[in-house]
Amino acid sequence: MVTIWTPIFPLLCSSTCLIGVLSGYAIAASLDHVLPWLPIISEGGVLIPERGVFGTFLNFSGLFWFFNGICLYIHMKDYLQKHSPKLKLRYMLYVMLFIVVESSFGFTFVANFQVHHGLLIHGIGAAMMFYGGLIYFGCYVAFSLKHRLYTSLCLTVVRLVLIVPTAVFVCLHKLFLDTPVIVPAVNGTVPFKPHKKVDGIDRIAFGEPWWYNHFISASSEWIATFLFLFIIATLAYDLREMYVTFNLYDHDPRKVKKRAESSIIDQNGKSTEKEDTKSEEKGSKTSWETSN
Repeated sequence: MVTIWTPIFPLLCSSTCLIGVLSGYAIAASLDHVLPWLPIISEGGVLIPERGVFGTFLNFSGLFWFFNGICLYIHMKDYLQKHSPKLKLRYMLYVMLFIVVESSFGFTFVANFQVHHGLLIHGIGAAMMFYGGLIYFGCYVAFSLKHRLYTSLCLTVVRLVLIVPTAVFVCLHKLFLDTPVIVPAVNGTVPFKPHKKVDGIDRIAFGEPWWYNHFISASSEWIATFLFLFIIATLAYDLREMYVTFNLYDHDPRKVKKRAESSIIDQNGKSTEKEDTKSEEKGSKTSWETSN
């Protein structure tokens, strides 16, 4: 008998992603693969050895995000079946399940396609991960506000407050990444962004015209990532009473059937345990007689 405490999935999703991001940055900066202040997060997963660490932990994070989405789907579905079985809102759960699965694949795209070889797929994966996750959070908050008893109202408000700046920082990152918003003119002309090196890493040093633009883009991405992972971690509270149990040893369907029958209560409210006991004794007697 194996029992899994489901809040472990959002916690593992946040922690593994955070470990991958920070370790990738630390290794890359220590080996002088990136400038210490402040690279784009994905640049910590371009070169060896940081690429292996970055990709491995992000793949695990995507897997745990996938499991978390399934557990939340089951949890919300059970809640609706108990409290509002005829409410059409249950169809929204299928959309949310699709979005969270799509977002989990975004994690793997970011992990396995680096910016220097698979920039297009890497960018698509980042959009799937962030935008898909934010849409999912928005739907989840709407569900929580519709059903006030589903989770803590204070926690729902906190999530709602965090979703807005997270979306803003994601947009700032994309805006300042390649657009010269605050790039000062040189000799009356705004310089083009320096071409990426062969390894795909932007090494824009302090004092260069594009440095402030790059700094805002990179810092916005880091802040958005921390907020995003924090929101994921808060989902553990909603799953705190949900467990998944697997029976790895008892594969006899007759025993499973007997246990199911013994838990049935008849219409008069009387337990059928006595009848089950008699049937078990009769079955054991029959099997003994047959063997002899």
